[in-house]
Amino acid sequence: MADLLSTSFTNDTKIAFVATLRAIFGSTYLAEYKYDTDPRTTKILIQKEYPQIMEEKPAILVSSSNSNSDVEFHNEEETEDTETLSNTKIATNNPTRGSSVKIYLTVTTGFVVGDAVIVEKSGIQEQALITAIDPNVSVTIDVLQNNYITPNISKLAYIVKHHGGQNIDIALKILALSDIDRDRISDFVTFSLRFLFRYSNALITKGIAYNKIRLTADSVEDIKGKLFYSKIITIPCYTEFSADIEVASALINLISKITITEDII
Repeated sequence: MADLLSTSFTNDTKIAFVATLRAIFGSTYLAEYKYDTDPRTTKILIQKEYPQIMEEKPAILVSSSNSNSDVEFHNEEETEDTETLSNTKIATNNPTRGSSVKIYLTVTTGFVVGDAVIVEKSGIQEQALITAIDPNVSVTIDVLQNNYITPNISKLAYIVKHHGGQNIDIALKILALSDIDRDRISDFVTFSLRFLFRYSNALITKGIAYNKIRLTADSVEDIKGKLFYSKIITIPCYTEFSADIEVASALINLISKITITEDII
């Protein structure tokens, strides 16, 4: 199960625009601006704006600007959080019931203090809380109700159903060594956005849609001592998403204990 930050709509959208522009400029329609994967022979750079790697040739730099997110969580009346087990490890000792019990593990990676865990062996299982960790030696749990022979210990987490919409403005900065090149590239990009991008599998598979194109006034920029003629094309994009996000029990326990005090600055 992917964690909360494993995917990025913002980065995916920028990559989708880069890939689509490279495919279009890789065609033969504008031979003087033909894109090639070989940086030595390409006649135009098409890349994410950062890190900025500029040469003395035209470029299209893709970045994001304004963004907002309309997020809705299912409430408890609609669905319940689903428990799940992960990071299962096998103990190397035979822990017995009691308080502050150590369970020895050859690898403790994936566990943190505060994690709720399930200790299980031969059909007997119970929930406990990790109170201390000796890295790659042992974890200490608060209370153990049963005796075990090399039990399994697994992290208890929750799957939160999460869906909503995301708006983001994608900015395409056109840079060229002459105003004529800037205008020609800008016109072709605008044409592509209006008529060719609708066929982009990179955008379709991500559910990315847009219905507006905004162009800034012509400008000139000094980049590393070189004069570039520029224009920015902004495309407000929107997508809807639905995801099951795994949230560690330690994080839920931490948040649930937060209190509001007057001394918070």
